[in-house]
Amino acid sequence: MVTGCMPRIEFQMWIDFGFCSCKVCNDYLGESEERKLSDLYQELIIQKDCQENRIEVCGYKQPIKSVYYLKQYVLSEFLSLELSVNVDYGFMNCRTDEIKKLRNMYKKLFETLQFDPQDLHEACMAGKIFNYIRSILPNEVVNANLLKNPYPLRDY
Repeated sequence: MVTGCMPRIEFQMWIDFGFCSCKVCNDYLGESEERKLSDLYQELIIQKDCQENRIEVCGYKQPIKSVYYLKQYVLSEFLSLELSVNVDYGFMNCRTDEIKKLRNMYKKLFETLQFDPQDLHEACMAGKIFNYIRSILPNEVVNANLLKNPYPLRDY
């Protein structure tokens, strides 16, 4: 994207970056629509300097951080809990009645202005979710045992 190249239809990133949603025109597979989308990415990444704005662009075949699946799960009414979210963000430690409370706490976190998903991800990987949440939501009643996860991985 940074170099102005468009992904080929055979690549996963053609789907991941939304080129699959471009309308097919009279040209080859909707290439003019794809060019417009590519130009928008160029503007976002280069001209708007998205790295300074902490917008992440995932590379081809790079894993997506589980914090984004957490956000998707917390803000959606219809999605199931991803296994990575279950392990990373403490849902595996919950009894049935605690899942809703933990989900609501994360929803409050996502709705807080000073919250940054990348910072939560870093706290998760360091095994310090509780400390991070307390720094953003100091008045939130949080059970530290629920927020335990296997990180940092000692044998990895």
